[in-house]
This record gives sequence, structure tokens and C-alpha cells, in this order.
Amino acid sequence: MTHGREIIAMFKEQEYNKETLVQAIIEKYGENERFYTCSEENLTASGLVDFFIRMNKFTPTNNGFKVNTCACETK
Repeated sequence: MTHGREIIAMFKEQEYNKETLVQAIIEKYGENERFYTCSEENLTASGLVDFFIRMNKFTPTNNGFKVNTCACETK
């Protein structure tokens, strides 16, 4: 499993909307990879993006997402 902060780091490389971000996650980590965060686990790529939107980590804009700072600590 991969921590969700790795996905947030992807935004340093490129701007994404929901569909292109899910596809980029699948291309990088594989369709069967599952993700976890400080409060959730066993999330699919799409589930992780939905979680980040719900938790206000990603704010949708007209051109994609604005990333809000991740407060979780590296363990």
C-alpha cells in the first residue's frame, strides 16, 4: 500500500483534474494498488481522490485541482 501523501506530491509535476489524476495514479502504481492515509486505508485510486476532495485536501477549480497542504506527518 502507498500513502496518500505520495499522490499529493504528484502535483509538483503537473496539473490534473479528477479523471487525469486517477489515470496518472493507475499508470504509476498499477490498477490493483491500494492507498492509505492517516485516517483511511484500502482505498482505490478513485477512492483516494474522492477522499481528498471530501477532506478538503484537493479543491476543484475550472482547470483541475488546487492542492491544500497535507497535515499528516511522515512516520
